[in-house]
Amino acid sequence: MVATELKKVEKNVYYKRATATAKIPYVIYRFTTTNFYSEREEVFLEIDIWDIRKDGYDVITAIETRAKNIVDVLKKFRHLDGDMFVSFEIINKLDLIDEDENIERIQLRYRLRKYN
Repeated sequence: MVATELKKVEKNVYYKRATATAKIPYVIYRFTTTNFYSEREEVFLEIDIWDIRKDGYDVITAIETRAKNIVDVLKKFRHLDGDMFVSFEIINKLDLIDEDENIERIQLRYRLRKYN
């Protein structure tokens, strides 16, 4: 469900890690879970957005636009399936520093509230 939403704004989307042949720019997403056995399970979604500097390319504007587009898509997204409802709440946006100075990264963190 999350991959489908992310692919509305970014074509290169990967779960946990990009493939060895993946070309930047791309998005990687992963989940962590708390309250495993309770009625209200909290799942955290981390979305890493990767882009790279190129001649004549404003990488900062491009990656910020990607981040905004993802935020816009997910703030409207709700999932209802039978007796399960999931809502998305953004926690923060982090500018990450990569070892390679040519790579720009942003991480978006969400809390997914899952109700059974």
